[in-house]
Amino acid sequence: MKVVDQINDLEPKFEALTDDQLRAKTDEYKARLSDGETLDQLLPEAFATVREASKRVLGQRHYDVQLICGINLHEGAISELRTGEGKTLSATLPLYLNALEGKGCHLITVNDYLARRDGRWMGAIFHFLGLSVGVLQALTSTEGSPRAFLYDPEERSLIEDQNFLRQTTRQQAYLADITYGTNSEFGFDYLRDNIALSLSQRQQRGHHYAIIDEVDNILIDEARTPLIISGPAHEDSETTSRWPGSSKRSTRKIMRSAKRPKRRFDRGRFGACGGNVGRFALRP
Repeated sequence: MKVVDQINDLEPKFEALTDDQLRAKTDEYKARLSDGETLDQLLPEAFATVREASKRVLGQRHYDVQLICGINLHEGAISELRTGEGKTLSATLPLYLNALEGKGCHLITVNDYLARRDGRWMGAIFHFLGLSVGVLQALTSTEGSPRAFLYDPEERSLIEDQNFLRQTTRQQAYLADITYGTNSEFGFDYLRDNIALSLSQRQQRGHHYAIIDEVDNILIDEARTPLIISGPAHEDSETTSRWPGSSKRSTRKIMRSAKRPKRRFDRGRFGACGGNVGRFALRP
């Protein structure tokens, strides 16, 4: 592919950069976006930046097949990789590129372990390049609030799989440049935001770009089970009787309309990887 050749041609140039010069590329790309360049125009350099950062931080180099996967995911296509071919590393490429717009990116996976593992593992690349990473975890019966973390290389824990994770609020995790979590956590947070009583109680900041891991499982198998959430009633039973013309028939109409709220969905680009990727946006 022509774009892959462009990325490979840039590799010697980026190898010659110091750590500080490589890290400064993030601010450079953001400035160029503000000046009118597009993500597609930045793609070869951004991917070469992530590849070089991964080599220095993790000792792992993106191969051509992973570059192709990253390009597909950026374009909203589906990419399938076999186990061990590097879906987790491939996803860092489009996540970094789309996070440059400052609107937040989501990596949606199937369980808390993968969200925690990938957030800690790939977080080292993003942190090196000056981006923040949030990790969402499910609420447990022994804790009083939903768990959320920010990647912090200085944070240490007696629990090994919580090393480099600093506990924070749900809102702060969503304000990170990149947020890892499960489909159910993202889904329930979206529902909670739609029954919040004030803007300050809302957790998500919007839906800009998302990569869906194990897309067949999340969008087909688990989609058969709806996410259901309920909130406290704020009207007393006498309110309905005081409404003009509050017959049983009108009450049934009100209940039916409440069950079928009007939603407006942005069309967005969509794709996936190995059980993989998607880009979408939706609004209430």
